[in-house]
Amino acid sequence: KNIIELALYKHRMESDLKRSEEKYRSLFENATDSIMIRNNEGVILEANPSACKMFGYTHEELVGKSLKELISNRCNYLLPEIKDKIQNTKDKSKKAISNNHKDRKGLTQRGPSIKK
Repeated sequence: KNIIELALYKHRMESDLKRSEEKYRSLFENATDSIMIRNNEGVILEANPSACKMFGYTHEELVGKSLKELISNRCNYLLPEIKDKIQNTKDKSKKAISNNHKDRKGLTQRGPSIKK
């Protein structure tokens, strides 16, 4: 009986995990906001279609780029401050990041402040 219960439990957990992953993927892919996942060095590991559209890159071109390549040179000096704010802000609802970036052509695009 224990083996059957364990197998059923494992199956239930795998099904729950699959549903959770599908939900995350759907939210990520269909969000109208740009979402990028990066590592500690600022290299983009994943980007949703809105982020690709905003920067003018395909998904394959955007993944692997550094945030420094995308942020306007006028704003590069802010990267350490932004990184520090993201990592150290206790009240997650009060983060704000300026949305100036470089598109694929290297042109600086000015966007609204993003309050998180």
